[in-house]
Amino acid sequence: MTKKIVTTVRRIAAGSNEKLNLGNIDIHRDWGWAPEYVDAMWRMLNLNEPEDFVIATGVIQSLREFVQIVFEEVGLNYRDHLISDSSLLRPSDPIKSVGNPAKAKERLNWVPFFIGSEVPKKMFRESFF
Repeated sequence: MTKKIVTTVRRIAAGSNEKLNLGNIDIHRDWGWAPEYVDAMWRMLNLNEPEDFVIATGVIQSLREFVQIVFEEVGLNYRDHLISDSSLLRPSDPIKSVGNPAKAKERLNWVPFFIGSEVPKKMFRESFF
């Protein structure tokens, strides 16, 4: 979904007349920056004994906020370009999903640098799709 958002916003900013079609934008997720998660995985692989970890930021943000931030990166108001499409609603989607990275911090000395509003900004600024 994040790839869809970033690529669509890029096209709209470049002059496309298309709209961004999403389902429920009021879901909340713990958005994270993938390279940081890879670092956490590397740290797990270097433990002497395998353990289970939750890799997350611990910060929750709505999809609406995520979309708004990406559109703000190009100086546009998301309300002018977003369509809430009921055919994209997924009834089994949890409304809120957030992780607790406390064990990763304690055992792996891992903490995410990019959290909250920094994640969609980073995804937009550094995406290659």
